[in-house]
Amino acid sequence: MSDVDGSLWLPNIRRLFISLNHPTLGYDGDMTILFAISLVLSGSSDRPGLRPAGFIDGDVSPTARPIRDCSGCPEMISVQGVGEGGRPLWVAANETTWAEYLRSVVVEACAPPHLMEKSLGATPAIIVRLASSDLHPVTGVSFPKIECFAQWLSSKKGRHYRLPTEAEWERFARAGVKTQYPWGNTLLPERAALRLHTAQRGNQMMEIGSNTYEGLPVRSFPANEAGLYDVIGNALELTTTCRQSELNTATREQKEQAGCDFFIRGGGYNATGREATLSSRIYVRSTPEMNGVGFRLVADQ
Repeated sequence: MSDVDGSLWLPNIRRLFISLNHPTLGYDGDMTILFAISLVLSGSSDRPGLRPAGFIDGDVSPTARPIRDCSGCPEMISVQGVGEGGRPLWVAANETTWAEYLRSVVVEACAPPHLMEKSLGATPAIIVRLASSDLHPVTGVSFPKIECFAQWLSSKKGRHYRLPTEAEWERFARAGVKTQYPWGNTLLPERAALRLHTAQRGNQMMEIGSNTYEGLPVRSFPANEAGLYDVIGNALELTTTCRQSELNTATREQKEQAGCDFFIRGGGYNATGREATLSSRIYVRSTPEMNGVGFRLVADQ
């Protein structure tokens, strides 16, 4: 049985399948990464369109003061109604940055991201420099490295850090709204790092921080109603949910072995507004190790 009621969205959905070759990302031969993008072409403001399994309407709002489990650790916002059964979760205020992730590399807890190893060169000087100040969202991080980072954070105060499910992502990204974007139904380039914003800013995204990756520093735009930044645009955000619903009770390793198409949400810095609504769903086959795919962690309460 489908996890989405097709009668609600089939008349308004077009599926676009895109094959992209990424020879610069260190893959052998002509390996192709397949995306499927579900684009909401129309819909009323009181119906958000596609919904992941487990999505529940209701109030989503901050419930406590933000916390950090260490100096340089992600700022976490307690948001009610996000987890299973409506329980609160701690949600990272922003997408994980190069600075946040590389602090785990500096102390030799985790390995550098895939893109750094293949393209930038994981020299100690580069790692220390980026770990000290770079606020761009980190991308090209494999599942084992994301899990390593989450375990490293969990060791600080005993909180269980992890990637969100797709249903959890939509709950905290929407923060109770039923519109196309957190701010309404009209695309506003001053509210998110999207392709339109890049064009209007003269492609400055490639010039900020380092010209070896794209995106803007996190928190360059206003937060949503839950106090979370960049839920639309900047980096695509990885979830643990498979398009093949029968795989979602499996472990991450089993999902990858079975060819899970993991949902990645929120659009990215190369997305148009239509590809980056709160309802748009994109999936990637088994690997997040590519430029543009980042992540935001949650922690159980």
